[in-house]
Amino acid sequence: LYRNSLLVLLFLLSAGSLALAQKQSSEVFEIPLSDPNAPGKLRVDLHDGSITVEGYSGKEVVVSLVTYGRNERSSATKNGLKRIPNVGSGFEIVEADNVVMVQGSRKTRMDFIIKVPQEFSLYLGTHHNGDIKVSNVKGEFELDGHHGGMKLTDIEGAVVADTHHGAIVANFKSIQTNTPMAFSTYHGDVDITFPTSTNATVKMRSEKGDIYTDFDLKLNTPKPKTVPTARGGSRIEVSKWIQSDIGSGGPSFMFTTHHGDVILRKAG
Repeated sequence: LYRNSLLVLLFLLSAGSLALAQKQSSEVFEIPLSDPNAPGKLRVDLHDGSITVEGYSGKEVVVSLVTYGRNERSSATKNGLKRIPNVGSGFEIVEADNVVMVQGSRKTRMDFIIKVPQEFSLYLGTHHNGDIKVSNVKGEFELDGHHGGMKLTDIEGAVVADTHHGAIVANFKSIQTNTPMAFSTYHGDVDITFPTSTNATVKMRSEKGDIYTDFDLKLNTPKPKTVPTARGGSRIEVSKWIQSDIGSGGPSFMFTTHHGDVILRKAG
């Protein structure tokens, strides 16, 4: 294992056969940290595939990768030229000062399963064909998806999560004090479980769904207001947000969906 402040791993994964039809290959890489006793950060930028991150008791980041080959038509031609199947893929892993950055291929589907020390902040993004899953990690999480849901289990800290096609489900063991959070999707439920001792000011909105909770909410939704228009008239604005305090109030927590429900639960 190398103990350098900068570790760069560049892998070019190529299939042994040109006639590849959804063949899978898998690899495992162990990434040492510059300071194994300090908290770290993981950044994953993936175009096509899923990301799963699990906290464990080790001191390294362990990256398991599954690569999916593409269906290729060896008989395809262009202007009389025979097409050679483009089955190679490339990705990069970089470690510097306890920040591990994983850059996925933009032409081949990849699924990453990553183990990190339990105190680790996460910045995860994927676009096609994949969910984001996190379990047993403590830190700050920034999660960006598009065609996939998010499932966060036994996490601690603060989250900003945004996706489009999929539900967001999260279960917090504890939250980071005085830190805002936001959870947003378009197609799917936003289903979040907080500790019973949570204090926050929440904003909730569902265009075509409902809002459910077993917290004892103290509603403070803004009243309708009259605002001037550009032509000298006025209009009445009615807020689409439901606002409330949980406990004694606190940092702003936002929850929004279009086709789905907002569900806030008490742990236990």
